[in-house]
Amino acid sequence: MRIAFIADFRSVTARSWIGGVAGLGHECLIVSSHPVGSEPEAGFRVECVPIGLSWLTRASGSPRASTGASRLRRSNPMVEYLRAHVGPFDLPIQARKGRHLIEEFAPDVVHALRIPFEGMYASYLRPTSPLVLSAWGTDFTLHAAGNRLLGGLTRRAVGMSHALIADCQRDVELAGTWGLEPGRPTGIFPGNGGLELPSDSDVDRLRGETRSRLGIADDTPVVLSPRGQRGWLRVDTLCRAVPEIVRRVPGTVTVLVDSSGDRRITTLVDELKIGEFCRLLPRQSPGQMAGLFAAADLAVSPSFHDGTPNTLLECMATGCFPVASNIAPVREWIDHGVNGLLFDPADPRELGALVVEALTGEKIREHARSINRDLVAERAERRATLARVDEFYRKVGVL
Repeated sequence: MRIAFIADFRSVTARSWIGGVAGLGHECLIVSSHPVGSEPEAGFRVECVPIGLSWLTRASGSPRASTGASRLRRSNPMVEYLRAHVGPFDLPIQARKGRHLIEEFAPDVVHALRIPFEGMYASYLRPTSPLVLSAWGTDFTLHAAGNRLLGGLTRRAVGMSHALIADCQRDVELAGTWGLEPGRPTGIFPGNGGLELPSDSDVDRLRGETRSRLGIADDTPVVLSPRGQRGWLRVDTLCRAVPEIVRRVPGTVTVLVDSSGDRRITTLVDELKIGEFCRLLPRQSPGQMAGLFAAADLAVSPSFHDGTPNTLLECMATGCFPVASNIAPVREWIDHGVNGLLFDPADPRELGALVVEALTGEKIREHARSINRDLVAERAERRATLARVDEFYRKVGVL
């Protein structure tokens, strides 16, 4: 099949999905909503059509590369405001180029990876091929529900789509309230196209290598925050829990990814005087993230809005114990007290108590490890997931 993707091709998640689909033998065109640098991407035709004022962000040849300037742009409230309130008006202006690229490629299916702004942009292209939308975790509950303009464009895009993919049942159900016609095909797949489960020996090797790289002893308790601070992701809640954690489990090290240049986090760490108990890291490559999950005893996901986080599945696949927000998509994977612990992402006291419970409860961590690896193997293993994705595309392609 010929599949045209509209995606932010800087995204590790988007690249993983598209790479998996291309590996099935499909011919792929990527219309990237953001500049992705000058390095050619082997096996893909990538065309950049900046939409939604994406020129406010910085191009990068590496999707995990990060600088202080680029991080500042991502977290700058003025940039976020302009993109949310002015960016939508840019979509029809950029439609001509995107429409020409799609028509020239003549795809069997057009697939927009997430709704704002890629799915919204696709609705202006009015492709003659079936349109698939992927709803990512914050699309409905944060962006569409919190912004009238984005809400209207979400309803437009969902109403024009022929099929919808999400990473959780909640978003499939919400799609119906945002205009998805009854009977349209829907699929639930991990947003990155699935995971390859590491062997126990690989986990042990990565654990040793990563702890050595970070200068952390093998017997030191390690808590991992795999994602940086966002408006919907409260890393500050974990920071505020650190004093209680180290009081009750002395020597615990908290590793904060994508935080080393974030002034909000560095300032808070200084205010709380917890610097000696933390490692603040820049954004990490997928390989480095695998090592961090293997090195950590538990990983914390303090989000108010989310689908099924890829980091949650990565955590479970390596046997790292998950401590995550008590929200519907996470509950599709985690049974509190059985294979993980759930908490209020605004409550540092509760989070601290649960982290201490997990660090001091070796039995619950070991019990969860086998359950979680089996769950990921059953529901998110990459080869099986991509086979189901392939079947879904072929079903949509004949609509």
